[in-house]
Amino acid sequence: MRSRVFDVDANAVRTWLSAAADQLVAFSRCFLHDVHVWQVQLDELCAWVSEVQVEQDSKAEPSEHFPRSPYWIWGAIDPVSKLLLALEVGQRTLAMAQHGVHGVRQVLAPGCLPLFLTAGLKEYATALLTHFGHWVQSPCRQATGRAPKPRWLPRPELLYAQVIKR
Repeated sequence: MRSRVFDVDANAVRTWLSAAADQLVAFSRCFLHDVHVWQVQLDELCAWVSEVQVEQDSKAEPSEHFPRSPYWIWGAIDPVSKLLLALEVGQRTLAMAQHGVHGVRQVLAPGCLPLFLTAGLKEYATALLTHFGHWVQSPCRQATGRAPKPRWLPRPELLYAQVIKR
């Protein structure tokens, strides 16, 4: 840990990093909006993290290492400008895919519907359909009887490609 190299309290470093992250989020929310992009690449990266227990004395060495567990870093980037549109950390679940696509949706300009490119994770298709779909009422096939139920379908202008790496 760098705090030992520079003889700085590890808790002070964590506090400073947390405050800096909060300021970065506030800055991004203020300035990153109404973005026009032609394509968005969505992907996730696995990072294995182990927690270390540190005693109350800031000079103490880590006393116990806990088992490593995976954390997923979800990112959405415009490959042309290299603009990072959304970044999330969480498990590899549909809920996180939804959260990541929601973050992208929030920064896009109204009416902007870029080409979305993802890896093989099937949850992206559901998340994209959720955020970029619309209700469609099918016409009645018979003169009498109940009308068909409306269906949630992708917008015709939604472009989505899944790239399978081998």
